[in-house]
Amino acid sequence: MAAWRSENYDEASLYFESVARSDRANPWLVAGGAFWAARANLFAQRPSEVSAWLAVAADCTETFYGLLARRILGLPMPFQWDLTEEDEAALAAFNQSEDGQRALALMQQSRQAQAEQLLMGIAARGRPDVAHGAMIVAENSGMADLAFRLQRRLKAYGVQYAGAQYPIPSWVPDGGFSTDRALIYALMRQESSFNPRAVSRAGARGLMQLMPATARFVARSTGLSATKPRELSSPEVNLMLGQRYLELLLADENVGNDLFRLAAAWNGGPGNLERWQREPQAFSDPLLFIESIPYAETRGFIEHVLANLWIYRHRLHQSSPSLDSLAAGRWPSYDGIDTTPVEIAEHAAGE
Repeated sequence: MAAWRSENYDEASLYFESVARSDRANPWLVAGGAFWAARANLFAQRPSEVSAWLAVAADCTETFYGLLARRILGLPMPFQWDLTEEDEAALAAFNQSEDGQRALALMQQSRQAQAEQLLMGIAARGRPDVAHGAMIVAENSGMADLAFRLQRRLKAYGVQYAGAQYPIPSWVPDGGFSTDRALIYALMRQESSFNPRAVSRAGARGLMQLMPATARFVARSTGLSATKPRELSSPEVNLMLGQRYLELLLADENVGNDLFRLAAAWNGGPGNLERWQREPQAFSDPLLFIESIPYAETRGFIEHVLANLWIYRHRLHQSSPSLDSLAAGRWPSYDGIDTTPVEIAEHAAGE
């Protein structure tokens, strides 16, 4: 980035290209290196190289820079949400198995906890195709935590199911959704992997990994009753407080409804965001703003949350104004696309 900042685009392009070509780089590094190589070649007035490097980035389909490159190139989102023939066969194998029939019976009796335990047992000891079917049933039943864990486990068997990689949870915040589900799901996926019992080493708790002090601040600021740390394991309470905190941050003058700054404040804290805003590049270049943040965790957090957001927009059959804005070189603002809070809550409960 030093060469980029000094406007030495020839040197910068060589560095970025070497990152993108590295055999040791993961898809996120490859996509980032390739995208910035495209930018450097554009500024170095080598237009023939720009599309080639954007295409390299676009092949890293679930990454921040990969999705951005695809939008610039006019390529569609590469996700298949409908069941494939392999998925249908796995679901049939599950339905025909004795344990599968028991799990379905438990769900029909509204015994979700017992059904979830049985589904996990099926995945642990059953055939891969039956476990694959259990993952689909878990996702279709709103068991986001279980579905997400199962898809990670089944990757070793070559099983790919986008619905379980980006599940739609059945949880609804107390009082319903007032912020778009896609944004809340994006944060939830990154923060806790949909585990309502998650507790970090720092003490952050629940689906949206709220610190108890943050939960108390949100409760005081919004006129809610005080929340005890153990209550943050309740999905409905955690999501309600997390949603309120999102709304407070979006209204903060340092965030200004911008998604990059929102994610930076959520992960690094509003105080750190205020300091980062003082840097010269804070307002000139949205992508350079990310890369100039001194904390690798926060840089990665912003990119993962935005990628999650765009993918969830696609899954929910919504447009992605923030992706369009960024592809055009503008800052990605939060644009509410879901409808009224009551309708959102009813939609989520019925999915």
